[in-house]
Amino acid sequence: RATLELELGNLETAKASAKTIEENYKDPSMATGKMVQAKIYIAQDSLARAKLLVDQVVERDSNHLIAVGLQRSVDSKIKDLSSRK
Repeated sequence: RATLELELGNLETAKASAKTIEENYKDPSMATGKMVQAKIYIAQDSLARAKLLVDQVVERDSNHLIAVGLQRSVDSKIKDLSSRK
């Protein structure tokens, strides 16, 4: 639900849903919470925070195709921002 809310532009509702996911899934290896939180950080232009979370998911599961794609996207955005400076 958090991802849907984020896609609809409801950032605060997405954050609340992400918090619920975190509270219900305390296992730090759970990719769902980290991926949702990373997408929220991306929406807030907090790319470094998003990268940290996505990298953790990919490190844990290099076959997580969504995380790998998101990792490439975040890395590309960071590289683009760095080249503009």
